[in-house]
Amino acid sequence: MLSTVEGVSGRRSTTMTGAALLRCLLLASLALTLVAAKKELKLLHVLSANKFYVPDYDYPTAELQVPSNLTYKYFIENALDVPNSVKMHLYNLGVHLRNMYGDYLGSIYVDEIIRMQTTEYPASIIAGELINAGLWPPVEPQIWKDDLPWQPVPFVYTPAIEDTVLLGSLCSNFEYETHKILKNHLNLTTQQTEVIDYIRTKGHVKVKNPIHVSLLYLVLQNSIEINKRHPDWVKQIFPGDALLNVTLTAYELLSKTTVQKRLNGGSLLKHIIKESKERIKGTLHHSRKINVFSGDDRNLAGVLSILNISMFDLPSPGAALIFELFEEDGNHFFKINYYTGSSNDTIPYKLEGCDLFCPVENFTDLVADYLPENELSLCGSLVYKPPGMDDDSEPDGASTLSASLTFFSVFVVYLGTKI
Repeated sequence: MLSTVEGVSGRRSTTMTGAALLRCLLLASLALTLVAAKKELKLLHVLSANKFYVPDYDYPTAELQVPSNLTYKYFIENALDVPNSVKMHLYNLGVHLRNMYGDYLGSIYVDEIIRMQTTEYPASIIAGELINAGLWPPVEPQIWKDDLPWQPVPFVYTPAIEDTVLLGSLCSNFEYETHKILKNHLNLTTQQTEVIDYIRTKGHVKVKNPIHVSLLYLVLQNSIEINKRHPDWVKQIFPGDALLNVTLTAYELLSKTTVQKRLNGGSLLKHIIKESKERIKGTLHHSRKINVFSGDDRNLAGVLSILNISMFDLPSPGAALIFELFEEDGNHFFKINYYTGSSNDTIPYKLEGCDLFCPVENFTDLVADYLPENELSLCGSLVYKPPGMDDDSEPDGASTLSASLTFFSVFVVYLGTKI
């Protein structure tokens, strides 16, 4: 009898605790809303984390075909489209931004209000245009066809050979740093080694390191979106934590050194800080309210690594990292939110060493070590691989190669100023 009473009491206590916790969360949310209400939104920066997509994914066979070339460069250069389900998620990201920030943005699209930056490659451009479509549905007087709630919105890109904001991981110096890590500092667990060996022996797929595995993981994710049947060897490891673990390790390997961080993530943060300070000084175009970067998993992982935020999963289609610039009493703050995409949740990020509303100067100090002074010089050039160098070997004479390419890049820039 006593046990029954204690059991009931225990359940009541748990219920009351849950209710109290819910009240606390609601009060905290209300308090955060009131704090934000006192601050004025001045500028938005959005990094959309579009996944890599498999080139020529629309092949006729029902069973998955793994590309023989599991490299980042091959994927982004040759993927010419994205699945329809993903298009909807990207469009919905634009809708989400409209719903969240519509009062700030206004309903009328005007010149210079947005800077949509893509890469020069098709998948990034497609993603950017889909986000624009959801973000800027035409209203009167911009409706030009009654049954088509869409209007053209410009995007910009930097040629790949100069794009250190979104394609920094293609730089020769980034590749050189990554090769050094793979050759000299690759400390895999027994389970990770077993996963790689299994893929090689059972799947007959040429994978030599976690970076290859991470691209295979994305192939398998893509295959679900396009309804491809998995061979038996895949079913033993996907979906599964072991394969995901190796994939997340790959992203860590891409942010091990200062050079890697400056080229993948640091250049983008430098751009965000620069334009935010221009807004503070009043030198940014008066119409500009939002910058969107049509990026990918690597861009997101690079920025999160600099911010000391761990990745526990890969982003869903339509996910985005959002930097809000606020002003209050002459002081300016960044607030960072992660929008999960398909699950439609928004997670605020509080950086170590800073408040949720992080003063711009404090934020700049936190990431200062990873902001490149001259990203084009640091880059070296778009990746160039001499004969005999494969995707996981360290290039011979890489320092000489890098120096030569850097000189060539500087010469091209100099020549451009004379033309």
